[in-house]
This record gives sequence, structure tokens and C-alpha cells, in this order.
Amino acid sequence: MGLRQGNYEQLELDVGQDFTLEEYAEFVHPEDAYITVATKVRGKWIEKSYRTDEWYLNVKIDEMTDSYNSINTFYIPRRGNTNVRHLNAFYVDLDTYNVGLSKDQAIEQIEFLIRTDRLPQPTFIIDSGRGLYAIWKINSVPGKFKNVQKLYSHIQQYLIETMTGIGSDPQASDMARVLRTPGSYNTKSNSMVKIMKSEDIVYAMRYLQEFMNDNIGYDQEEIDERNKNAQNRKKGKSRKQKRLANLFNYYTLAIARETDIRKLCELRNYDVEGFRNTIIHIYTYQVLLIDKNLHVARLKTKELNDKFINPLRKEEINEIIKSVYKAYESHLKDNKKGYNYKNETIIEKLEITEAEQVEMQTLIDKGEKQRRNTINKRKYRRDKDNMTAKQREIKVRQNKVQELSKKGLNQTQIALELGITRRTVYNDLREK
Repeated sequence: MGLRQGNYEQLELDVGQDFTLEEYAEFVHPEDAYITVATKVRGKWIEKSYRTDEWYLNVKIDEMTDSYNSINTFYIPRRGNTNVRHLNAFYVDLDTYNVGLSKDQAIEQIEFLIRTDRLPQPTFIIDSGRGLYAIWKINSVPGKFKNVQKLYSHIQQYLIETMTGIGSDPQASDMARVLRTPGSYNTKSNSMVKIMKSEDIVYAMRYLQEFMNDNIGYDQEEIDERNKNAQNRKKGKSRKQKRLANLFNYYTLAIARETDIRKLCELRNYDVEGFRNTIIHIYTYQVLLIDKNLHVARLKTKELNDKFINPLRKEEINEIIKSVYKAYESHLKDNKKGYNYKNETIIEKLEITEAEQVEMQTLIDKGEKQRRNTINKRKYRRDKDNMTAKQREIKVRQNKVQELSKKGLNQTQIALELGITRRTVYNDLREK
């Protein structure tokens, strides 16, 4: 039997970790560009490119078909490193079977590398059928600049080398790579591609660069101290952990603000007359804090301005970017200088309403914070059993199995009653 097909069902296709295919696509590819979708049927390879808002509608879900999609996007509907428009993620393809590891053992190895500060937490770990692949989602950056491409390659190489013992494929490193699409079928393993683990993390490329630099070139004294910190982890965070935590908080604030400003423009249908200059000032500064690259900031700022119903003139944009960059350079010399706005100041300058704040990540006032705290407290009271939704579902099933057993039903009868297998019934009864 084939898997679900057709546009509507594709939207609802469960790809693991409470993601549908549509949600996964929107998360990985937020920018407008082209995505390559590839299929392999009986050894025949076919590629076609689609806009980011429609590629997932054209994935073939079929037990006879291997389906793939590009992680990064392209300027034109043709896959190639020279055509890359947005770099959206880093990835490592893990052929775990080549190093004699099961998938569970590989995940344990990944978690060990994370605990010992050698690997940043992946955004996704995906079961590709025979092996795994890990994805680190980043705040997208333009892929056309050589210095950005070079940095991307360095970070990719670091991640691959760090995961050599887990079966990383050194040949899978280019920007235009396609990976198996979650929810599709792996014909070699006769299994579905599924998201096994996910984290709500979007990195700045600069953060991953700092992480990589921190982990290259240790002398023996530093290695000894690193091992000592790992052994004493229960006594408190290591100096490096604290530094990375502070760095991550620094970047996530800027990333959240950049995302919020984009969202605000979207909510106002890009009709931002009277706020254009302020939006561009604040937005450009956030991008500089994230990417630390004038070329990237200029390109992203112009892309946002072009979406405005009444965009600023090229000369106005260039003048604003020049001014903001001077403030950013002052900030680099003295972090007390520059546009170090508080959230409240940005809310006031942009006149962000209560209704708009509901859609924001960080640009919220005390009232919205209190509303969210109240919701979280209620959720905590509901979830204080410290179980995930899946764990709670299993617990409910186990209780039903045991209740039916007490009523005198045998394992076959319970399995038929609840629509589960006898093996599941047997395992649930052992949980008594």
C-alpha cells in the first residue's frame, strides 16, 4: 500500500515530533526563493524546482519512490552552488551503519558531544531510513558572497569532523545538497523518513563560527581543564558553558527582534508609512549584531524595504545603513554605545499595539508578559506530571489495558478492544 498522496493530505502528513510537512517546510525555508525537489524511482533521478511556498505540495509520497529536497534555496529554478540565494541550515549525513552503531547509540553519542561542549545542539535529528542526519537551522544569510560561502564550508567541515566517529559522510558538505524529505519513503530500508528529535533553536551563523573557533586549537592545559570541567559538571556550569550561554542569549535576542520586525511589517501588510525609517534603522542594527557583516546587512535591509508598499529610495536606504554601521562600529569598541534600545523603547517608537504584541517573540510589554506567564502557569499545572504529550498518551493506554485485564479480558481480547497489538498489551501489563 502506498502512503498518503495529494496536495491536501501532503499538508497534513505527520513527519514526526508534532510537525506536519507544511510546518517543517515553513520553518526551514522562511524566505522566498526556489527549492529543488528530487525523486528517484527504480534508479531514475528526476529534479524540479519550486517556490518556497509550494515545494512541499510537489513531494511524491510513495513506497516505490525516494524523495529529496534542498535545505538551502536558489535564485533560479536550478540547483547549484553558484545559484544559492539563502543559506538556511547546516547538516551532517550520518551513515551510522558504517561504524557499527544503531540509531539509538548514535543519538547517545551526539548527546555526549553536546554535553562535553564539542557540538552545538542540532535543531533536528532525522531518521533517514538506514541512518540519520542532523540539521542546525540558522537565521538565513545570503549565499552569493564568497566570504560567507567560505565560512559555511568551514563550519560544515567542523561539524562533519566532530561527528566522524558517528559515521559522518565527508562527501556530503556542499551548499546545494539535497536530503531525504521527512515523511517520504526510503526504498532501501523499506521505512519512512521521520523527525526523531527537534529543538526550538535557530542559530546565527556567527554563533556557530564562534563555537567552532572555541573548539579549535586547544593546547594540552586547556584540554586538561576541559576534561576536568566535564567531570565536575554536576557542581556547576563550566566557564566555557557560561560563555556560550551568554553568547547564545546575545544572539537570540537580536534574532528574535529581527524576526519580530519582519512579523510586524507583515501584520501591517507592509503599509508602514511614518515608521519606515525607524524600522530600517532598528532592523539593520539587529542584522549587524547577528551576522557582523555589512554586505549581508545591506542585502537583507534592501530586501525588507522592497516589500514596503511605499519603499524608501535607494539613496535613503544607503544613508541609513551608513549611519547604523557607524553606530555598530562604536558598539564594537564600547558595548555601552550604539543603538542599545530596550524592548519598551522599540515598542513605543513603532507604536506596536497589544494585538500585534501577541504575535511577537520578544517585543512585548509588561501586560503581554503577564498574560503569557499566566498561560504558562496554567500549562505547568496541567503538565506538572512532567510527561510529554506522547508519554501521557502511553500512560492513558496502559491504564486502559490494566483496567480491561482486571475485568477478566485476555490479551487478545484487550488488543481487539483497543485496536493495538498483543505485544503492546503484553508490554503494558508488565508496567504494573
